[in-house]
Parts: sequence; C-alpha cells; structure tokens
Amino acid sequence: MKSFTGQEFGRIVVVYLKRGDKLLEGITSQLKELGIKDAVILNGIGSLQKVKFHIAGTTAAKDAPVFTSLENTPLELGSIQGMVLDGNPHFHMLVCHGDKTMLGHVDPECEVLYLAEITIAELKNVQVKRITNDVTGVGELVAR
Repeated sequence: MKSFTGQEFGRIVVVYLKRGDKLLEGITSQLKELGIKDAVILNGIGSLQKVKFHIAGTTAAKDAPVFTSLENTPLELGSIQGMVLDGNPHFHMLVCHGDKTMLGHVDPECEVLYLAEITIAELKNVQVKRITNDVTGVGELVAR
C-alpha cells in the first residue's frame, strides 16, 4: 500500500463539450491549454453517441483487457471519474442505453451526442505519476 499527499486544490475548471466533440481528447486538450498537469474529476454527466472503453479481461497476473465500441447509439453518460497525473489521464465512465448499463476505462474517440459537462479540480503539489508495470501491464502510482 502507498499513499501520496498534496498541499491544496488549485483552479476549478468546468469543461463543456458539445455535439461531435471527443470526450477524452476534449478534456485533456483543455487541461493542457490551461497548463494543468495534475487534476481530479469531481463530476461529469452528459450524452454520448459513440463510446470506446475497456475493462479487465482476466484474473491472471497479467491483464488482457476486453475492448468495447458502440457507434450511432444514444447513451447517457451517468458519470465520469478519474485523475490526470503528470499530464496523463486515467478516467472511467458509466454509460447506459435503455436497461443496459456499461462501465469501463475511457478510451480515445468517445463522441458527445448533445453535451457533456465535466468539473475538474487542479491538484497542487502532488508528486505522483503513473507508470506501467511490465509484469501486470497495469498502471501503478509512484512518486515522481
């Protein structure tokens, strides 16, 4: 077990994405434009017309993710959560269509249907980054 301690929150950013905008790319672009390298998503809602995500695909020592993609399907974005560490995002989302609910790691190319509203808090003085563990294939948090 590890823990990492920061000093304070910085700016609070509300990212508004409109029809056709890319979810992951839009959020990371706004943070880069603002010079924010470390942040946490406080909340996020909206609708999507295209999703790409993955989930853990095995209980073996090395992960073999399962990828899912849906296009031209109206989906409610019930939640997006995660962190940006050293400029690298790690987000998960919960989406639903009718009585089908899906959860997974946000991959590039998710596309907004009508809108997405994401509130983000900048993290100050958190000296942590994520690196990929060669054995498990999963990102781990380490001090930077």
